[in-house]
Amino acid sequence: MNWGWKIVLVYAIFMGGILYLVVKARQQRFDMVEKNYYQRELEFEKKLEASRNYNALGERVEISHLNHNLTLAFPGKGVSGEVWVYCTHDSKQDIRLPLALDTAGQMHIATRALSAGHYLVQCSWETGGKPYYLQQSLNLP
Repeated sequence: MNWGWKIVLVYAIFMGGILYLVVKARQQRFDMVEKNYYQRELEFEKKLEASRNYNALGERVEISHLNHNLTLAFPGKGVSGEVWVYCTHDSKQDIRLPLALDTAGQMHIATRALSAGHYLVQCSWETGGKPYYLQQSLNLP
């Protein structure tokens, strides 16, 4: 084989590699954190204020995971808001629920259907007309 065919072979291998990378890149799925990301970004200052309110609060929200059950224990009464269990690697695994506390001030979320991985538990609630926000990491085995 002379040097001309070797150059053609190198170009063909290079083009094949580039085509392979293009096909793989088109198959990749990219999820936004939220569909209305820009609107939520405008509300970020409110979230910071709610987070400051939570840090100033004397009592803490207790989050525990045991036997495929996520338990959130909120201090005080008259709590209303929502809980978002945000999956960092797959938006189809997200859970967004309104706060529904039992008589003990706890909320239970079944996690059996969730895959193993890293999640963020984001709680935003209001009590006494004052907003609060908490974000905590959760690793499911």
